Amino acid sequence: MKKIRVGIMGIASLIMLAGCNVPSQIDININDTKEQSKPNKVQEVPNSAPLASDNQSVTGSVAASKVKTTTDSTTITSETLQKKSVKSSYPVKENEIEEDTWYWRITEAQVNLRKGPNIHSQSMAVLERDEELEYLHHKYIDPNDERIWYEVQTWEGKIGWVSSRVIIKSDGRYYSGYADTEEIDYWQVTVNQANLRAEPSISSKSVGIVHNQDYLEFLQDTVLDPSDGRTWYRVETSDGLIGWISSRVVLRG
Repeated sequence: MKKIRVGIMGIASLIMLAGCNVPSQIDININDTKEQSKPNKVQEVPNSAPLASDNQSVTGSVAASKVKTTTDSTTITSETLQKKSVKSSYPVKENEIEEDTWYWRITEAQVNLRKGPNIHSQSMAVLERDEELEYLHHKYIDPNDERIWYEVQTWEGKIGWVSSRVIIKSDGRYYSGYADTEEIDYWQVTVNQANLRAEPSISSKSVGIVHNQDYLEFLQDTVLDPSDGRTWYRVETSDGLIGWISSRVVLRG
């Protein structure tokens, strides 16, 4: 709306014809459509600022939401892929050495005895170095890290799984709790027949045969063969025959 000021002399005749008093000056409002729209635009300008700010906030929130959604989606996808990539351990066939093994010996300071054949399974007990375990002849492989696991039993009767990376083959010399052979005077044969050998080795020639429940005098000489984990005792039979007998075929007499 624009106000236009008009002089009195210019329109005096018109006013007189209308029978109105003539003021000293008259303000006439002239509508201008073009000009009227400008204040509307001017009025919209202040209002547009917060709208733009709100839009930015909304856009920012949407963007943040998208980022979060994308991140969450990536995490979920990663977790899903990770779950899919984890495979269960499965049984595998023993090799000849494992088939001939009855005891394992711990080689590290502390080792976990686990409930299952994988590194993430719960620990049942902590085993110490040189502790011996009876091998139960169950062998599994974990395809996630290629570890081999053996099912074993401690001398206290706990049954669990131990990794092949922390054990070596043993003869069970310490399994039943008697490590001090100096207190032993005799060994008793536990198999039907066993070879008495010339040297403390499975490949040494036999010098005689001993039988189930025979008593052998222990001559206080012990040798461990690291090639197969066997322990050998030097003994003498009741007939005076001297040789070496494997710890796997005798028990404390």
